[in-house]
This record gives sequence, structure tokens and C-alpha cells, in this order.
Amino acid sequence: MLLMRWPKSGKKQPRALAAAFFQPVRDTDQIPAAIARLKQQRDSFDRVYGNCTDAYQELNVHEGIGSLAELLAFVSQ
Repeated sequence: MLLMRWPKSGKKQPRALAAAFFQPVRDTDQIPAAIARLKQQRDSFDRVYGNCTDAYQELNVHEGIGSLAELLAFVSQ
């Protein structure tokens, strides 16, 4: 099950958001906590290294953000 995805576009070095989970998510509501960690990790990369992508498309099933059609249109550009 895919809950959150940020495909990126551009020629810059890709980033690994896996660092967001070096420590386990121990919140009682794990889905929003995990999504928040991913967003924090993405934002930290941008602060430290500068904007790391030309564009990204958010697909967040939990919050109802984005759609599969929008995601497919984005990655096919």
C-alpha cells in the first residue's frame, strides 16, 4: 500500500528519504507521524543543500492530496 510519494524531476542528485526512519516511529498514530518525518527530512535536505529538485508532485492518500492521474502526468513529462 502506497501512502505517500514525492516523485522528483530535474538533473540534480537524488536524495534518500529513508534517513527519516533511522529511528522507529513510536507515535500512536503512525501514518501522520511517518508523513511528517518524510516532510521534515525533505525540508532538511533543501535547507542544507539548497533546492534539490526542479519540481515534485505529492501523492498523500492519508490526507487526500494529489491523485494517481496527476502523478502519472508528472512522471511522464
